[in-house]
Amino acid sequence: MFKNHPSFRPPENGNQKCWRYLDFTKFIDLIDSSQLFFTRIDKLEDPYEGTYTKRAYEQKNKAGLDHPNFYKLLITKTLVNCWHMNEHESAAMWKLYLKSDEGIAIQTTYDRIVASLDLEKELNTFVGKVNYLDYEKDSFDWGNTYNAFLHKRRSFEHERELRIIIDLSNGNPGIKTGDLKIEHGHRIGIKLTELIESVYISPTAPKWIFKLIKSILTRYQLDFPVYQSKLIGNILI
Repeated sequence: MFKNHPSFRPPENGNQKCWRYLDFTKFIDLIDSSQLFFTRIDKLEDPYEGTYTKRAYEQKNKAGLDHPNFYKLLITKTLVNCWHMNEHESAAMWKLYLKSDEGIAIQTTYDRIVASLDLEKELNTFVGKVNYLDYEKDSFDWGNTYNAFLHKRRSFEHERELRIIIDLSNGNPGIKTGDLKIEHGHRIGIKLTELIESVYISPTAPKWIFKLIKSILTRYQLDFPVYQSKLIGNILI
């Protein structure tokens, strides 16, 4: 269930547009399952994910609050699903996250994301903007463990990331999570009609992909608007 938390800063506007870029098969899986996949923080590609800045680590260590075993367990019980905040499509995001011409972008808003997360009542779910820092010079409030999952290096500022985070530990990684086995990630049910506002097809996708997506949505009785991206189109001279 979605919860507010002071470490999680929402966008200034609840109608802030958010995008998730994914390949064709992952889109179909989302439509078929009505579930979002959340990845374990320690399984993300950036090795700095969930870590502290140099200054924050030194301050925490100086205070005698460096508990590596606690932290190692915590990152295995923290899951994340990432979105890109932008009022428009991003050419950079198309290139970064899609490996073929058959890519899809889901467009939603912050308010829609929050409204879609009400199905999993027992899981603590938070949503907030990622902050970008110089990890050699800057610091953050290390007293709250969530802050380590809401900061990234300035090299990633182009991502303009909004994160949905699930805390399986309830703030205490020693708490057991029942029969929930988390090796790489976990799916949670979402309200699909609340989440998706519109669907965009890759600018380089063949026309049959557009027709196929429309057909699939009709089969699932979903009437989201579908657009072919015009980032690459006819140039008027």
